[in-house]
Amino acid sequence: MVLLVNPSLPVKSVKELIALAKSKSGQLNYASAGTGSAMFLVAELFKSATDIDVVQIAYKGGGPALAEVVGGQIPMAFISVLAGMPLANAGRVRALGVSSLQRSPMYPEVPSIAESGVPGFEFHLWQAMIAPAGVTRSIITRLNGDLNAVLGNADVKERLSGVGNELIGGTPERATEFIRAEVERWRKTIKPEMRIER
Repeated sequence: MVLLVNPSLPVKSVKELIALAKSKSGQLNYASAGTGSAMFLVAELFKSATDIDVVQIAYKGGGPALAEVVGGQIPMAFISVLAGMPLANAGRVRALGVSSLQRSPMYPEVPSIAESGVPGFEFHLWQAMIAPAGVTRSIITRLNGDLNAVLGNADVKERLSGVGNELIGGTPERATEFIRAEVERWRKTIKPEMRIER
């Protein structure tokens, strides 16, 4: 994802945004697609990592949230690189940093948040194929093999990496370990007292 600000916000870097947010604690807002959305989660992770207090303004989807940042009603948001960078390249918003540990190969001019004064900061939108409990091991093995074959296809790789995706195959055990680690990671960020909209 990419951290975007409206060009009217007087910051040109992640460090400057953090300094501004600290000087105006609780006064800056960020747009999200709602509590529990990826836009919300990465912003809360950023708040936790930088010890800033910015306030969520939730919208019914990423499109309306991003439109409010473009329009200047809300100063900042995290959005997918695919949705955000065309607007940044057109000068309608300013891209301060990407949420991967390293810069995006598609937009190497945008620093990572980790290299911009928030060491270790990392957030990825990810997808995995899962099956219901009780599916036989032979079916899991076949599905895993078929999925890895598709991910290894040159046309699939070219098409998906061309829009900013990184393809990672592997074993069912690797996927299970990753999901468990993500659950534990988010357990520390999402506090039990946080109200979740329904």
